[in-house]
Amino acid sequence: NPEGLYMVDGSGLSRFNLMTPQETVQLLAIMTRSPYTEIFYNSLAIPGEEGTLKDRRKGTSTTALINIRGKTGTMTHVRNLSGYVTTNNGELLAFSFLCNNYNVPGNVIDNLYDRIIARLAMFALPDPV
Repeated sequence: NPEGLYMVDGSGLSRFNLMTPQETVQLLAIMTRSPYTEIFYNSLAIPGEEGTLKDRRKGTSTTALINIRGKTGTMTHVRNLSGYVTTNNGELLAFSFLCNNYNVPGNVIDNLYDRIIARLAMFALPDPV
C-alpha cells in the first residue's frame, strides 16, 4: 500500500524517506511468502554476531539470540529496528520499532527494543484445551 510509504531515494539515508511500522511489517510478512524468503531471512543480522546487531543482547541465552533476525536504521534522533523473532513454540513474528525525535541516550531506546524482543521470543501460545 503506497499510502504508508514515501520514497525520495533508494539509499535509505534520506530523512525524506518515510515508511510506517505497519508497512514495514507488511513487507516482512510478504517476504515470508517470497521465493527468496531464505535468502532474505539469512541476510538479516543476528544479535551478538556480525552485522548491525553484533553488540546487542549480549548476556542473553543462545536460544533467544538465534531466534532473532533484524536490521537497524539509525540517524541523529532516529532509532529503528525491524525483523523477525521466532517464539518458543516456533511461531515466526514480524516486528518493526521506529522511534524519532527522542531526547534520551540511544542505548535507552536500544535496551527497550531488546527487552520487547526478548519477551516476544519467550512467548508461547497455550495448548488448546
